[in-house]
Amino acid sequence: MSEWIKYSEKKPGNELDGLAIIVAVKHHSRGVISECAVWNKGSDKKGQFEFWDSKVTHWQPLPPPPGAQS
Repeated sequence: MSEWIKYSEKKPGNELDGLAIIVAVKHHSRGVISECAVWNKGSDKKGQFEFWDSKVTHWQPLPPPPGAQS
């Protein structure tokens, strides 16, 4: 599995547009949790995560599914 990437230092690239990504999120009552979020490049090309964007601290791509070729 990939290493966590600090969101403030690097955002996902265009190749991940529309894909689910594992994110670490600052949850208001549960501390830091892991979730999946979809990365949207957007027309402004800055990009953002659906729903969690302002709370994401780190991210990493999902691993390939079992039996998938890398």
